[in-house]
Amino acid sequence: LIEAALDLGIRYFDTAPMYGMGTSEEVLGAVLKGIPDVVIATKVGIARPPYSPLKAIMRRASKVILDRSRQLRTAARRAYHSLRRRSEREIEASGIRHLTASHVRQSLCESCALLERSSVDVYLVHEPTPDDLASTELVKSMEDLVAEGLIGCFGAGISACDAPSHLFGSVWQSAWPPPESDQQRDASLRVYHGVLRGAARDSGGRFLKPPPTLLREAMEGQSESLILVAASTPEKLRELVSDVTA
Repeated sequence: LIEAALDLGIRYFDTAPMYGMGTSEEVLGAVLKGIPDVVIATKVGIARPPYSPLKAIMRRASKVILDRSRQLRTAARRAYHSLRRRSEREIEASGIRHLTASHVRQSLCESCALLERSSVDVYLVHEPTPDDLASTELVKSMEDLVAEGLIGCFGAGISACDAPSHLFGSVWQSAWPPPESDQQRDASLRVYHGVLRGAARDSGGRFLKPPPTLLREAMEGQSESLILVAASTPEKLRELVSDVTA
């Protein structure tokens, strides 16, 4: 899948310690090692889960079933996002954010080791609270990493569309559509995900417009921003970006 992305001209890869049940960074590192012209964004703030072979097997098995039913896939997606939002609320309520200067640096070192790189291009605080973004200690930690050449730039990455009002660093990543806040528009780099997730569908769960068209329209409407895409197979990725790369 990653090799197919490279063949299609994709050079920006977004990951996080928690993605892929904790394996995403390692997979990216194995494939992208030695490739100079790529940009890698990773995150800090949500812990890397312990890897479970049993859960990995269950995930692969359930994917086969979900791929055969649009209704089941839609229901599973809604359940996942509901559980994720609840988990984020619990983390916020507990005050456990793991964003001290030492943890931010330690998490970066672990990510770099798995990515097989000496530095990362973009370092995002994962699902930050307004207090996180206003933290002078956190800003200082990030600025120190930039000064040491361990990260190229930093910012915030959230799963929702409604953005905290405080601009953090020079990168803003959030769900589609773009927020109305002028502060987020001032970010040097804006990245959006979920173009298809929020797109209009009919009663049967089918898109009213073809996914490649939705992606192309989003890119044309935000020509100075990056649009993240996700696909489970090389074939689906090629189909999704066909309207853009043609």
